[in-house]
Amino acid sequence: MGPCIIVGRCADYVLRNQSGVDALNLFIHAPME
Repeated sequence: MGPCIIVGRCADYVLRNQSGVDALNLFIHAPME
C-alpha cells in the first residue's frame, strides 16, 4: 500500500470508511467555454 490519486466524483465515497487516511479533497469548477 502507498500513496494514490483517485480522480472523479466518487473519491470521497471510496475513502469514506478508511480510518487514518490523510486526504486532500480538491474540486475544480470552470465554465464549459
